[in-house]
This record gives sequence, structure tokens and C-alpha cells, in this order.
Amino acid sequence: MTEYINKEFYREIPPQERYYINLNANSINAVMDRLNAEGILFSATLSNYKNVVTVHKADSERAAAIVGETAPRRNSDARIIGNTDYRSISDKRYIKMDTDTALKVAAVLSGDNSSRFSGRIIGDNATITVSGDKNAANVRRMADNIKNSDLLTILDEAGFERVNLNNGFVNFRNSITGAVEGFDNLDMVREMFEDKDNEFFHPTAYRIELTSDAFEDAYYISCYDNSTGEEKTPYFDSDGMPTFHTVEEAISYVESKNIPITNTNDELNVWEAAEADLESEKISEENRSHIADFPMQNGLYPDHFRFNEADNSFIWTYFNSDGDNGNGEFVEKYISEQDIYAAYMARANAENEADGRNAFITCILENCREAVIDTYSGYFQGYADEYINKPDSVAEYYGIGENSIYTENMTSLITLLEESCPSAAADKNKQAENDSRPLDLHSDEIEIEGYTGTWYVMDVQRVKDRDLFLLESEIYGDEAACLIVNENRNVVMDNVHNGFADYLEANNVPEGQLVISGEVASEMWYYGFDVHINGEKLAPFESVSDKNGTFGEIEDKDNTVSAPVNDVTLCHTADTIASAVFDISEKYFNAEKAVGVPYYLNLER
Repeated sequence: MTEYINKEFYREIPPQERYYINLNANSINAVMDRLNAEGILFSATLSNYKNVVTVHKADSERAAAIVGETAPRRNSDARIIGNTDYRSISDKRYIKMDTDTALKVAAVLSGDNSSRFSGRIIGDNATITVSGDKNAANVRRMADNIKNSDLLTILDEAGFERVNLNNGFVNFRNSITGAVEGFDNLDMVREMFEDKDNEFFHPTAYRIELTSDAFEDAYYISCYDNSTGEEKTPYFDSDGMPTFHTVEEAISYVESKNIPITNTNDELNVWEAAEADLESEKISEENRSHIADFPMQNGLYPDHFRFNEADNSFIWTYFNSDGDNGNGEFVEKYISEQDIYAAYMARANAENEADGRNAFITCILENCREAVIDTYSGYFQGYADEYINKPDSVAEYYGIGENSIYTENMTSLITLLEESCPSAAADKNKQAENDSRPLDLHSDEIEIEGYTGTWYVMDVQRVKDRDLFLLESEIYGDEAACLIVNENRNVVMDNVHNGFADYLEANNVPEGQLVISGEVASEMWYYGFDVHINGEKLAPFESVSDKNGTFGEIEDKDNTVSAPVNDVTLCHTADTIASAVFDISEKYFNAEKAVGVPYYLNLER
């Protein structure tokens, strides 16, 4: 039975780096003990007819010394071996061999009672004597096997199977090609096996290989030993050694020459992927070289907007220098008409102008379709050319983004987009129409600049001959504060919670009074009604000189002039009745109007 020790180590040693040591049964254990003691890695094959230790060539010198130190000493009587006296052997046949092989043959023959032999050893040479040709052939075959036991192991691992064809030869089958060859003996097999040009043991195969750095191209065709995997020579044609820039070129060549290659698809795919990566890196490097030519202001790259009239959309293109791990990339956003309208509505509902700008651009950034063109893309070059040489049809802005300090650019861009959006423009026109109509108690959908949403009129009060309008939000209703505006939609007061009472209180108007114009106040004061300026009651009218001095104070626009509600009502009612009476008197009695006299005093007439 054959025993293998550390067979894995044997397989790890390249064939050309293996060093074989044939040992007899008496010394192999001692040699292995010494190799272990000195930390020399080895593999061993042990059997009744062969004992072989294999080490790396780097350890061969020391291993050989160990073998010499542990070899058993022989006395002079040990030079004659055998189980039969030489003179007792008839029909003698002599087989010469080396001493180590002879000792191993003797060990085998000694265990077989039917095998009679005698042997003589002189130094490294020995002769075994047996009877007849048949026994001689058996001994020769045995010696051949023992002496070449390492070769049999090598051939087995290399894929060569020994077969018995009973044809008088030592026969082997190549398991790769299926070919069978016969040899005179194992010595001949060894000789043929060691000949790298022998096509039986070393059939030539072809594969695409990577070239060295000495070549500009990446690939060549290798002629290699299909048994060992070692290259024999590069492939040459009539023009020399062909090399190829890509795997595709190499495959095209071998197909045209009918050269069967052994590369796997996985191996070729890996190379092709590496080619693609290398090509991408070249493209990226070339594309990155154009970034230095990009326009820039105050450390900012521009934003480009191209209008598509067919669907009222925009293409927004900008360069993100931090993208793609710092290599930079173009970002392209498709802004549809629906996107613009959504951004317009987001801005309209913002609390103030700054929030409106942010709401608009945030809506665009978060909702528009986006494409990224990095430096590895073949399209980057075209984007770079247009970025550097902006067409006249493209609008260019700097500082577009959330919380931008470039408010003028932001406002200009928003205007461009909204004016190009029919639905947003229609809303603006409708609002403009609403804004042009005078306010009254039925007005609604009112937009007030700087305030969110739309409003409607809750109440109206006339103050100083001007109407003021109390507005409530159409979005939040009574959950939000009201506004007081004038007829021009200018905010007179915000954060209103108690209607006009908040306004009157803020302007020092006493309770139960109305704010009146200076002209009405002057007339009421002159005719004896109570008049207040900034909440303080005027002294009663006494003389014309008082009137002339007080008129200027009453007419001062910075003052708030008021009078009791009942007095204002009475004065207005009297004025209306008096006017009617005078019209009648003029028509029927030819009377003259009494100018400068209180109307209610003329009622007796």
C-alpha cells in the first residue's frame, strides 16, 4: 500500500522546481526526521518498492547533505545480497543497475519465496542475477519502476495514465488529447518527458496573453505546453510576432488563422472590462482637461437655461464641481410647464418675497427629472463645448440656488420661467385684472404683495374721505390675522384681530367716534359739533381768528381727526335734508341758498 506524506506541498512546488531523493526503507524515516528538525518542507511517497522524498530546489543542497549523513554504513559482507547462492542459479541472466535501485529490488524479491536471486554490489553499481529471460524481464521492469517512481508520480499528476497493452512496450495515454504512445522503458519515457518539444508529453496549445511593458499593444498569442502550462514560445507569423491593442482584435486574428485558443470566456471578459475601464479613464482625463476653460464669476459656475417652445419647457444645465467624487459632472434638469406652474404656486403661497424665491427654486430642484453627465461619459465633451461657447438662445445666470444672495438673478430667472408658462401667465393676468378693479364688499381672490395666498373683503370703513378695507385670508380664514388696506391695496395695518377697532385704537380714536376728513371736521367744529384731534377734544369755536389758526392743525395729514358717530350721522343727514329743501325752495319759491349757514338751522325756513 502506498502512503503519501504532505501531498499538498508537492502540488504547490512548480514541476521545474522539484528535487527528488530516492531512499531505501532503512534511511527514509531518519531523513524525514532530520528534515522536520531543520524546518525543511518536503513531500514523501512510501511503498514496498519505492521511497521518494521531494523538496524544493532551494533546499536541495541541504537535503542531499542530510541524506549523506543518515545513510546506513555497509560492511564488506553487505556487498553480496540475495536469497540464493550464486552458484545455485541456473540459466543465469544478469541485470545491472545502481546500488539504491538494487537494494530496493532485493527487498521486493526477498519477500517473494518464488523469486530466487543473487546480487553483488560494488560502490554505486550493482548486478542482480536471476534464472531465465522471464525472471530477468520481471526484474528489469521492477528496477525500471523503482528507479523512476518519481517520474510515475509526475506523469500521473500531469495527466498521463500508464496502460497495459501487452505489446512489449511501456505505454502511456495522454488524458488531455487521448493519444497513446509506447516506449522501450521508463528511462526512455523520462527522456521524452524531459524533452519540451515532445508533442506527446508536451502538446502545444494556444492562448491570448498579456504583453510586457516593452510592447505598446496589450496582447499577444502564446504557444504553451498544455501539460505544464509553461510557455514554449510566442506565436509568429510571416510578418513576425503579432500583437493586439484589444481582446476583440486578438480574437478576430486567431479566428482568421483558425488558431484554437484555450482562454475561458471569463478570462476574456475580465480583460475586456479592464479595457473599458482604461478607456473610460482616458475619456475622463481628456474631459477633465476642459474644466479649466469653463466660465466662472466670483467662484461660481453659470447656470444655463434653454427654452423649448414646442412644449414650453426648459433645460437647466449646470456644472457640479463636487460631483463624481470631486471629478465634477454636468447636471441637466428637464423643467416642464407643469413644474414651472407648481413652482409658481409655491412662490405665491410663501409668506414673503425671500421665502417665495426659495420655495420656487426648491420646487424645481426636488421635482424635475434629472440626468447626470460625468467625465467618463462620451457626451461630456459636447456639454463642455456648449458650456464654454454659450449659444445666444441660452439664458445664463450665476448664483441660482436655495438661499442665494444673488436676488436679482433669482428674480430675473423666476420671471423668465413664469412668463414662459402659459398657465402661470394666465393666473398673473387674472390677478392683474383683479388688481385693476376697485375694491368693494364683494371683492375676493385679492393678492397682497408680501402676504401668503389670496384674501377677500370682510368690511369697509371710510376714513378721512378714503375707504379702508378689512381683509381675511381665503386659505386660513379666522385662524390667521386680518389685513387693513386702502383702495390701492397698500397695507395700512397687518396683524389685525379685532377688525377696524384695532386700527382706531392704534390711531388714538376714542370709542364711539369715526375718523373724518379735515374738511368735514372744520365744518362740524365751526358749527358747534365736538371734534377730536389725536384723541383730544378741540375747544369750542369762538371766533374767526380761532378758526383760521385751527384749520391748519385740522388739515394736517399727520393728525387723526374724529367725531362722535351720532354727530357725524346727524351732520350728514341734516346736510342731505337741507340740500333737498333748498332745491325745492329754488324751484318753487325762487329762494336763494343760504351759504355759510348750518343746514339744520334753515329747516324752519
